[in-house]
Amino acid sequence: MASIITRPASALDWTRWWPAPAKLNLCLHVLGQRPDGYHELETVFQLLDLHDLINFSARTDGKIVRTEGKSEINPDEDLVVRAAHALRDYTLTQKSDVPEYCSAKTGVSIRCRKRIPIQAGMGGGSSDAATSLLVLNKLWECGLSQDELMHVAAKLGADVPLFVAGHSAYARGIGDKLEAIELPESWFIIVKPDVDLSTQKILTNSGLTRDSDALTIHGFFDLLGLMHESLPGQNDCQKVVCEEHAEVAQVIDWLDNYGPARLTGTGSSVFLPCRNESIAKAIFDQIGLSNNTQNWQLMIAKGLNKSLLIKILNDTKRINRKSDKKV
Repeated sequence: MASIITRPASALDWTRWWPAPAKLNLCLHVLGQRPDGYHELETVFQLLDLHDLINFSARTDGKIVRTEGKSEINPDEDLVVRAAHALRDYTLTQKSDVPEYCSAKTGVSIRCRKRIPIQAGMGGGSSDAATSLLVLNKLWECGLSQDELMHVAAKLGADVPLFVAGHSAYARGIGDKLEAIELPESWFIIVKPDVDLSTQKILTNSGLTRDSDALTIHGFFDLLGLMHESLPGQNDCQKVVCEEHAEVAQVIDWLDNYGPARLTGTGSSVFLPCRNESIAKAIFDQIGLSNNTQNWQLMIAKGLNKSLLIKILNDTKRINRKSDKKV
């Protein structure tokens, strides 16, 4: 009994569904290309209350299996599965102080219900991977620190560390050098046309500008107060995407009737910032009534500075601490 009492109260509820939040790139500047082939970027990440849902079920056979998810994504190549493997491999082969009660060897079944569109520039796959790292670190009781989780996340993809950190951020490098920032509350109309884009094809396009001047975080905040009239900076990928995909250009033109619209990331989704929820809902309703938007996926989301997942995990920590004190 004593050993059970002294265990960290981190074996969370395996029955619950965990959120994996979406993001927007409020701007995306390609500053240059590095010797390793990657691009030097500058961007501002805005987290959203729109999220995928992920559930983890304990196994005893050591397998890591995705039992529910998008059929278009190969289960073995799904980032949520790759993240689970990466977490287990790091914990069992590189961590020197693995807790004796760590259950990473036992395996897990993963169910993923997508709400974030695929190839939309909204970070769905990266966020799913981060949720897998953060939650399984608790459920398996791996005991990885924030720095260790960020190290594992960086090897899975440039955007994964953002979601592990769980805060809206200004980013440089390949998007991995993060500085948490507080953005003013905004709502967003997001429209994804029936277009899927490849990040690699966009970033290797000969027409892509690769010498933008850095805006810097201070310059961004100087312009941020005007975001609902004119978005700070630009998305350097937008011109290339619009030239290759006329439907994306059509969405931007359509949303520009209501305010400044912009492509997010290298995906096909376009966002429109709104001052408040009532304005966003009014515009959303107007757009939804148009026949021109029948093949478009329409979304409305609130901007968040801290991800819902991080809030849930922090709340769980506080509850567990109180329970430990009572014991």
